Parts: sequence; C-alpha cells; structure tokens
Amino acid sequence: MRRFLLLLLAVCLLSGAALSESYWMPGLDPARLEARPIRLTVRPAVSVILPLDESRTDDLNALLKHLTLVVTVDQAGAEESWEELRLLTDEQETLRLLNHRTAEGSTLSLSSQPEHTWFSSGDTLALLTGAETPQEELYGITPAHLNLFEEADALLEGLLTGFEEDLVRTKGNENVKGYGKTTQRIRLTVEAKDAAVFGAKMAALCPEGVLRDLAEGLTFSGKQSLSMLASEDGQVLKLTYSGRCGIGEDIRKVNVTWRRQRSGANVKDEISLTSPAVKGNQRDTLTLKRTGSTEGEVRNLSLSLSWEQRRTGEKVKNLSASLSTSATPSGSQWLLSGNAKAELKTGSDVSEGTEAGWSLAVSGEEPSASGTVTLKNSADGHTVSGLTLEVSLERPPEADWEQAVPDMTLDGMDGEALRVLREETLLCAARDIVRALVLLPEEDTLYLSRALPDWQTIVDAARRSTGAAEEVN
Repeated sequence: MRRFLLLLLAVCLLSGAALSESYWMPGLDPARLEARPIRLTVRPAVSVILPLDESRTDDLNALLKHLTLVVTVDQAGAEESWEELRLLTDEQETLRLLNHRTAEGSTLSLSSQPEHTWFSSGDTLALLTGAETPQEELYGITPAHLNLFEEADALLEGLLTGFEEDLVRTKGNENVKGYGKTTQRIRLTVEAKDAAVFGAKMAALCPEGVLRDLAEGLTFSGKQSLSMLASEDGQVLKLTYSGRCGIGEDIRKVNVTWRRQRSGANVKDEISLTSPAVKGNQRDTLTLKRTGSTEGEVRNLSLSLSWEQRRTGEKVKNLSASLSTSATPSGSQWLLSGNAKAELKTGSDVSEGTEAGWSLAVSGEEPSASGTVTLKNSADGHTVSGLTLEVSLERPPEADWEQAVPDMTLDGMDGEALRVLREETLLCAARDIVRALVLLPEEDTLYLSRALPDWQTIVDAARRSTGAAEEVN
C-alpha cells in the first residue's frame, strides 16, 4: 500500500507536468496548471491487493468509500510552493498536512500535532515519514524526462548555428528507412585537443532541463564526431555522434543515432545509444521512441523506452517503459484516455512493474478535469495490487496560507531521535484517523475489526476520548 500512496502522490504533484506539449493533452497545459493554485480530489477503491481475498477486498472498499483525499498545490514562485493534503471522512476533515517549500528547505505542519511545526533544509515530509520520494519509486523516471525530444530539437538547432563555421556540407543521396530521403550530409569533426571546449559549448547550447544537466556533468576526451543527413528542404532526418565522454573517471565510448521526422503536427523519433566503458565491462544500451499523429481532430501520442544497464559485480538490469495517450474533442471538452507502464527486471527472473491508465473529461477553458485513474503493481508478471481512483481537478479560490514558525528542525538529528519522532508523528495522525473511523457504521468497519483483535477496545477508548472532548468544549 505504501507504494500506491507514493504513486498517488506522484500523480497529485506531477500530473500537471506529465507532458511537455499541451497539444497532446489539451486542457492540461503545464503552464496553466502551475498557475496558482490547483486542487485534485481523489476517492479510492481497491480492485486487488494480495493477500486479501475477494471478501476482504470488499470489506476494505466499504471502509474506503467514506474517505476522500484532497491535494492542493499552490506554486507561489519559482522556488516557493505550498502543498496541502486533507483527508476527509464523510466530507469532514480528519487530517490536514501543510508543506511549505522554499529555496532554503521545507516547513511541515500537521493538524494532529498543532503544537509543532518542523523544518529541514531537505524534504521534511520524507524525513518525517521515512518514505522514498515518488521519483525514486518510479525507477528515477520523472516528468522532466518526457521533455527530452523538445530539448534535443533545440540542441540540434543550436548545433547547426553555433558550429556553422566548422560544419562541412556535401551532397549525397541517402535513404533513412522509415523517415525519408536525404540530399545533404553535414559533418563536424573535433580534434582531441579541442574536446573540452566542444563539450562546454554544446552544454551551453542545450536549453534548461534534463539534457543540459546531463551535458554539464560530462567530461569529453579524444576525437569527437558528428554527422547529419538532411532532406532537400533542410530537415535533419538522422544524426549520429561518436566520441569519448563520461562522468568523472567513468569514461565511455559513446555512440548515438537519432532518427527524426517533423511534418506539421506529426512527429516521429528514435534515439539509440550505446556506451561501453573504455576500461571494464560496464555498459548502458538505450532506445527511446516517440510517435505523435493527428487523425482528423483526434490526437495520438506514444512513447517507449528500453534501457539495459550492466555494472561490474551486479546483475544486469533491464528497464522498459511506455506511454500512450489519445485526445478526442467533444463539445467544449476534450476526452483523454491512455496508459503508462514501467517494468524493471533484475537478472533473469526478478521483475517488478507499475502501470497506470486514465479516462478523463477535460474542460478547454479553466484547468478542470474529472474521470478515473487506475494504478496497478506487479511482481514477476503477477498483479499484486490495484487501485481505481475517482479524480477531479479544479482551480480553487486563492488562499492566504499561514503556518506557525518552526519550533523543531530535523537537520542534524541522529537516526534514533528521528525514528522516535517518526513513530510519535504517525501515532498522533493514526489517533485522529481512528477517531473518525469509529463513528462509521459497524458494517463498514469490518475490515478493521477482523484485522485488529483489539479493534473494539480501540473503538471504546476513542469514543470515550471523543465524548470527553465534547464535554470540555
């Protein structure tokens, strides 16, 4: 279940940036979603969760139907945001979490412990819960990686202009299978003594994003070679690079082939990379594909990734991922459907996978959407858990966020003290949740009463505590 919560958090906080071009998911333009604020409401239901049988799954859904999760994200500036998470039980607030992120760090407060506010220079929420961040759980893939092709297009344009005086152009008729005919070859050769200058210049030509971050961290050495094949109208249909580069002392013999085609709203790409180590047997092999097409008014996009990683003394890892989405206009709305999946195999027989699907109706005016999202986890090819989320996205009224001055910092706190603090925090949050659940109809809490032998004792104690608090008030 923890993995599902992280996936849910990823959907909540990252869905706005899930595609770099709003053309493919109209109505969910990242720039509009990031305009403050945006609210996501989620109502969950379980389809399968091992080892629960069908009866226990029904018990769990009877409980979940009373719960709603409301996440509000307010991007107050380039380096400042407010993130509010509210858990509702029958539309009444049970728990509220408020996280304020700035360039200095993050400040967290919980309704279950109003006397405390925590600060750290890192991720306070992760420190206080001990949870991994969503991107770590999703194999290091972040929404920013989906901008790669647009960043590569900008770099290509920069190479043609930034190295114009060094390019050698010759005529030649060649066919790039599946992409078209070319009439021109463009070459750039960099001698070993100029490799570092070439690397710095290429990094500067990259737009801000994943590609620039990568290029700025690379060390180039030895002879560098670029070759491009262009069509009669000047469009580059194929680019190849070969040379030595790497991070620190891990220098690789890198070969990249990029086939590309642009025709109005239709796009097609395939990037292949091999990077065996100069010394040793480390190696990465990557293939990335994209196809975007418009048929009438229907817009379709598909992405796929295959990555093999070999490291000395470790089992071979194979990551495969794919995303497909379709957008169909319907009156003043767009109907969006699609799915995304990722699978990681370690060695020959160990694998784990994550899959998501969505069906949404999106308003063409204000960022507004409603529909369902499904999430599924698998291990060794077998489904181990699945969720169906009823979701809605809307623009709430602007809020005047307030938070107490932090009275506790997590920076420098030793492991044992942090463990004790985590237990206390989770216990206080659980206490408030239980106080709400004990008021539910008995038939809807069978999942808890059958799982917890002391559930009735907990119910009695919580009701006494609730009654005492009401008398005081």
